Amino acid sequence: MEKLTAELFNTYVRRSGDQEPYYTEYCDGKTVTCPGMKQWGTVDRAKEGKNALQILRYYYGSRVELVTTNNIAAIPSSYPGSPLRRGSTGTNVRIIQRQLSRIAKDYPFFGKPTVNGVFDEMTENVVKKFQKQFGLTADSVVGKSTWFKISYVYCNKCKKKFRPRLSFY
Repeated sequence: MEKLTAELFNTYVRRSGDQEPYYTEYCDGKTVTCPGMKQWGTVDRAKEGKNALQILRYYYGSRVELVTTNNIAAIPSSYPGSPLRRGSTGTNVRIIQRQLSRIAKDYPFFGKPTVNGVFDEMTENVVKKFQKQFGLTADSVVGKSTWFKISYVYCNKCKKKFRPRLSFY
């Protein structure tokens, strides 16, 4: 039972090239119903011999993949305690770079920092553009206010991305 539980909770759906998972939910149409998109006919696909991944790809395209990980974690929201600035390195810099990189999909004029854990000139420039856009002090330093604003905007972008519902009958 433990192995099955781990597999169910550690496997998620995403499109290749994306880090964020897609929101999915189980719906059988009888005991459990769900709002949003439905795929009538998945039982027919299963009777044709398709497995879960093949059924997903039938409806959502070849870039859909099932990913299993043992590294399940919440989106970090805690400020690391000290400001990040040019020359800073480590996990917290990587977190901010990853979040800014995702935000840049909707604000391409920011540019995308390289996600490498090094607060370099490019990261500094992206942070400054972000700060200007969102009415923060444009000093290129990720202090508490900038950290939380980046996390807030990032989380809102992710929620919009999760809108496709993969529901099966």
